[in-house]
Amino acid sequence: SARLTHKDFMFTGPNVPPGLDKKAMMDMMASIIGAFPDWKFQREVQGVEGNTVRQRIIAGGTHRGPWGLLGTPVIPPTNKHVSNDPGIVDTVVKDNMVVSVKVVRAGRHSGPAGIYEQIGGKLTTTPAERG
Repeated sequence: SARLTHKDFMFTGPNVPPGLDKKAMMDMMASIIGAFPDWKFQREVQGVEGNTVRQRIIAGGTHRGPWGLLGTPVIPPTNKHVSNDPGIVDTVVKDNMVVSVKVVRAGRHSGPAGIYEQIGGKLTTTPAERG
C-alpha cells in the first residue's frame, strides 16, 4: 500500500529492475495486478532483527490482461497461472512504514523477468545474468 510505504522507499536485489523507488514500485505492481487480477503474495516470516523482517515469499496469479516489460513486446492474455520461485526478502520498517525491500535470494522464475518468461516472453539474457 502506498500509504504504508516511506517516500524514500527502495526495492533492490537480483531480478529486480534497477532504481525501483516508491513510484516505480507502485507503477510496476499496478501493471502486474492489471494483467494478473488474482495476483497474491504468500508470506512466511523467517525472523526479525531490529527493524528488519526476513520473509519467505511466493507470489503468483493468472495472466488475464496484456502485459510486458519496458522495451519488450506486450504479451496478450494467455490464461496461464504463473508463480515466482520462493524467495527470501528483508523488509526494513521505520516509524510503521516500509523503507526498503531487498531480495536476498531469488529463484530463476522470480521478479518481472521471470513472470514475462512464464507467459511466453523471450528475453536475450537469463534472469541470473540480469542480476
